[in-house]
Amino acid sequence: MALSLGLGLTNDCDLRCPHCYRPGPPVHHLTLDEVRATLDALDVDGVNLGTGETCLNPQHEAILDLLAERKKRVSLVSNGLTVLGLDRARLARLAEVEISIDFPDRARMDAFRGEGAFDRAVAALERCAHEKVPTTVLAVMMRDNHRHLGALARLAGRLGAPLRVNTYQPVTSPEFLPRPDEFWLAVASLLGATTVLGCSEPVVAAAAAGLPLSGSPCGRGSIRVTPTGERRPCVYWPRDGRVPASEFRRLPEACRACPLVATCGGGCASRRALVGRFDEPDPFCPQLGPTPRRLTARVEEGVERLHVASVCTLLVRDGG
Repeated sequence: MALSLGLGLTNDCDLRCPHCYRPGPPVHHLTLDEVRATLDALDVDGVNLGTGETCLNPQHEAILDLLAERKKRVSLVSNGLTVLGLDRARLARLAEVEISIDFPDRARMDAFRGEGAFDRAVAALERCAHEKVPTTVLAVMMRDNHRHLGALARLAGRLGAPLRVNTYQPVTSPEFLPRPDEFWLAVASLLGATTVLGCSEPVVAAAAAGLPLSGSPCGRGSIRVTPTGERRPCVYWPRDGRVPASEFRRLPEACRACPLVATCGGGCASRRALVGRFDEPDPFCPQLGPTPRRLTARVEEGVERLHVASVCTLLVRDGG
C-alpha cells in the first residue's frame, strides 16, 4: 500500500508561535540526498511538507524539483513565508497549499503569532488563488480559540478555502490543550455550521453519525520523517522514549469491548501518550462522561485533500 509521507524539511521558522510542536534548537535540515533515499526506500503516494517553514531549508527548491521528477503529489504547510517566496513554476506544481491561521481577525492572530502574521497569511492565500493552486486554512484547536472555529470557517470560505482543524497536542506543554468539554463544544458548533469534507480525527468520526469509518491513518497509511531524519508513526509521537514506537498501534484494554472501537481504534495514540495515559482511552473519548456523545454531520463526498490521509484531522467547508 502506498504511504502518505510527511517530510519535515527543517525545524527552523521565522516565527516563534507559543503552541508550536517543532523541536529545536539546534536547527536541523533534511538534505536532498536524505529525501531521495527515503523516496527510494518507501512506496510513497502523497508527500506533505511541514514541521518548520520549508523555505528555510537551503535545499528546498532542489527537493521540490526532485518530488516533481518523481511525480509525487505535494502539499505544503506554511505561515505564508514560503508561499510568497516560491517562484511561480514551483508554486504551480503543488497539489495543495495549507496556510496556518488560528484566529479569525488580525488583532488576535498577530498577538499570538507575531505582528504581520495575519496579513502575510492572507496574502499567501490570495497568491495561491491567483495561481489557481488549491488552498486550505489550517487551524489548531486550542483552549484559546475553541469558540472561534466557526468564525475561522467563515473567514476561510471568504478566502476561497476550506478549514482544516488539528487539535493541539501537548508535545511541549499542556497549556493550550482544550478540556474535553471545550473540545466537544467546539466540534459540535463546527459540525452544526459546516459541511464535512473529510475526517480522520478518530474520536470525532466515532461520535458523529454519517462520517466515514476511517480511524486514524497514523502509523498505518502514513509515516513521518523528522528534520533529523528519524522515521515516526506520527509527527506528535513523544520524543523522550516514554512509550516505544513499536507500541503505537496497541489498543487500551478498556477500549476492546467498546461499540465504537472499530471506528476510533482507541483514539489518538500520540495524545494518549503525551497526556501520560497511553493505556487508557483517548481523553476526548466520546463514551466518557455521563452519556455517550452523539453528533450529526453533513458530509460532502469526493473531496480529496492529502492531509486527511496522513494525520488525525477534521476538514470542513463553511455553510450547510
